[in-house]
Amino acid sequence: LGGILTHPALTNAWGVAAGFHTMNFFGIEVAMIGYQGTVFPVLLAVWFMSMVEKRLRRVIPDALDLILTPFLTVIISGFIALLLIGPAGRALGDGISFILSTLISHAGWLAGLLFGGLYSVIVITGIHHSFHAIEAGLLGNPSIGVNFLLPIWAMANVAQGGACFAVWFKTKDAKIKAIT
Repeated sequence: LGGILTHPALTNAWGVAAGFHTMNFFGIEVAMIGYQGTVFPVLLAVWFMSMVEKRLRRVIPDALDLILTPFLTVIISGFIALLLIGPAGRALGDGISFILSTLISHAGWLAGLLFGGLYSVIVITGIHHSFHAIEAGLLGNPSIGVNFLLPIWAMANVAQGGACFAVWFKTKDAKIKAIT
């Protein structure tokens, strides 16, 4: 599925300005644009693909399951990914990148306070792994092209380490020193 979404015959996002081809799919004009450098379209498409596979496994008899299920899963998921999921995923990624970059450019102090202040809580819950997609979207978006989240999160980690050192140096209680 990743190969379908990044096929060389599809125009990549950086070549769109030079023009791109469209495909007529039952009267609907679909832009033949690839999803190189994007994350959300592939994540959403693979999620959709897993749902299609589960449903096909219920319907297809066991004797044909090994051959038909993978084939039909890729064909169905590939068409839906190119027609619906890819454009929606690109719009989602661009929207999140736009919101983050707008917050940074217009209220950098607030963005730093929010991103840095909440980072430790986000790490504890494990949600920080989902930010890899956002960071890749920021880097892959030609109008942004930088990851401004990493320095903020690095400063949050250094501040947390500094707080631990301060507690270690200042405390007299051996149990608290052992924790830090």
